[in-house]
Order: sequence, then C-alpha cells, then structure tokens
Amino acid sequence: MSLDIEQSMLEEASRILHREIDRDENLHEHLNINKLLAFIQGVHGRLGIELNVNSVYLYKSVGELAEAVCRGVHNDVPKLLKLSDGGTQPPMIIFAGGVSCFLEIKSLLQGITHEGAIYGMNLTDFDFPNVRPATVSDEIDACLAELERQGIDGPVCVLGYSLGGIFALELARKLRASGREIRLLGLIDTPQSEHVWPLPVWIGYVLHRLRRRLRKVKAGLRASRTSPVSVSQKTEIQPRRMLLHRLRPLIFRFCSPKSDIYPELAPEWVGGYTPDYQRVGTQLLRMKGLYRPTVYDGRLVYYRAKGGDPTECDQRLIWQPFLPNAEWVDVRGNHLSVIVGKNGVALGQDISRRLERANRTALTAPAAASAPFAAGVAHFGKRVARR
Repeated sequence: MSLDIEQSMLEEASRILHREIDRDENLHEHLNINKLLAFIQGVHGRLGIELNVNSVYLYKSVGELAEAVCRGVHNDVPKLLKLSDGGTQPPMIIFAGGVSCFLEIKSLLQGITHEGAIYGMNLTDFDFPNVRPATVSDEIDACLAELERQGIDGPVCVLGYSLGGIFALELARKLRASGREIRLLGLIDTPQSEHVWPLPVWIGYVLHRLRRRLRKVKAGLRASRTSPVSVSQKTEIQPRRMLLHRLRPLIFRFCSPKSDIYPELAPEWVGGYTPDYQRVGTQLLRMKGLYRPTVYDGRLVYYRAKGGDPTECDQRLIWQPFLPNAEWVDVRGNHLSVIVGKNGVALGQDISRRLERANRTALTAPAAASAPFAAGVAHFGKRVARR
C-alpha cells in the first residue's frame, strides 16, 4: 500500500514538474504555490487523500510525504510553524495570504534577514456552521493561546500578506493592549471587504467592474459567432443561482456573510477546490465579510502593490482613516506578483532594513530614556556638594 501511495505521488509530482523526480528530492525547492495546489489536487484525485498546504515544510520529499500518509500524520501541521531559526532578536510572526500557504511567500522569506526566529501562523479550521461562522476575533484568540502555549513573550515583529494582514493587525492590537512591544508591524497589500468601503468608492469600482464585464460579454459574443459552444461545455446551474452569479458585482456588498451562497459570490472565488481547502477558504471569506476595522494608532508600514488588484479598490482609500500612523510604501508588482520572484526578494530586503533600524532604536532607547534621569542625579549631587 505504501509503495502504491509513493508511486502515485511520484507520478503526480513528475507530471506537474514536467520531469521525473526522485523520492528523496526536496519538493520545497521545486514547487511554487500554483504547482503545489495542482499537486495536492492531483493526489486527492488519484488517492482520495488531501495534503495540507504546508505539509512540505514538515515532509520535504515524496518519500517522506508517503511515509507520513501511511502513518496518518501528513496533516499534523502545527498552528505555529517554525520557518527559520533565529538568535537573540525578537521573533517574527508571519500570516500568509489565502489559507496560509507559506510556500506562496517563499521569495519574500528569502529576502528577509532577521536575527530572530521566524514563525508562520496557520489559520485554525474552526468548521463552524454558517449561522455562526468563525470571526477574526476567534482566530486572534487562537493565535494568542498558541503564543502563550509556546512560551513566546516579550517584543515581537508581526507581518501579514493579503488577508493575513488583517490577522497581523488585530494580533498586534491585542498584544499592544496587553503591554507587549510590537517591534515592527507590516501589512502587505491587505484588503478590506467591500461591505465597509465608502459608498462613492464602491460605486466607482462597480462601474469599472461592469465596464470590464461588458467588454468580456462583447468579446464572447464575437467568438461565439465563429465557434459555437457545444452542449457539453455548458455548466448546469440552478436558474436562481445563475441570476445571482450574473448580478454579483451589484449585490455582493449587500449579501450576508452567513448565507450559503456568499463564498460563491465573492470576487476571489474560483471553485473546484479540494474539500479541506474549500472549507477553510469559505471560512476565510466569511471572516473577511464580517470584519469591521477600527482605528489602530500604533506605528506600522503598509506596502501597497503599484499594480493593484482587479478584485479590489485602491487600498489607501479605505485603510487610511483607520491607520493614522501608517507609513505608506508603494512597491513593484500587482497583488499576486508583489511577493513573487525579484519583487518578493526586494520586499523582504526592505523589511530587513526596517527591522535592523527598529532593533537599533530599541537598543538605544533605554539609554536615551535614562539620560535625563542621570543628568538630574548629577545636578542634585553638585547642589549637595556645594552645601
């Protein structure tokens, strides 16, 4: 049985990488986020086994993965996953985008130089019913409990990409409220749900979206005249659901995150996912829909992708009122490419420079704070001596 599992995984990995691979090759070095998801979907289709998106951090080769599957531990991924060891500097907690696949931010991590441990915080699979979906607060409570369980106290650095930035922001808020120092807080192109966009911003975006949709319809009509769609290509869908899908640019803002169809109407939704991935993905979309931001008066860096995101408006328009002390930094790429390849490495290097400055400031701050006291003591001593 174990040989069959291993052989099926080897064939699937070889198909995706377009070459034969060895059972002991490091998958982490060869896969990116898209290839990893294709591998997970292929293994699920062949074997009915779904791998966790971060399994490759624990079991780095097909051989190790197959052995983990046979032992039933392939999805035992810790909530706080150590991505790199560190020295004396405060640890960094990173939230990835989507369902917390840290392979997605591989280039970003390659660019970060940090003299402290780096941890990836996995999303909790709450599996709550739609009528009481999990919220951002539920996730933050789980994160705080995990940090306490791991004995991580004192100053921390917190970083979040995409929706992970919301968790980074709210974790930093809770830690600050408890008296903890946030050495550095960074949000990377983090969106908000259009439920809370200012009305003029939403109207402008909807008009842009409708114009784009109209261009696609016109192009489709022209194409259909030359190549008619066969019956087998048509998707069977209930008339009511079809109507909602067609109207989703207009109605999504007013749809309840607790409704059954809500995830399907979200602009980010693609569909066709494996069961566990889909469950966590829909949970995340409902979290985003229920989230309502409040003012965070601490210092942070917001990295905004110059290329934007076709499913979102300009993030500065919606975040600026809530982040009065944010430093806004425009970086190369769009929402997806900002963390990939050279863009990701460059972004990681910028974060490293800011970390270094923050650590230097923290080292000199106690001395600077004690200087007035020392001067006062010296002055008092002179007065006593004169007497």
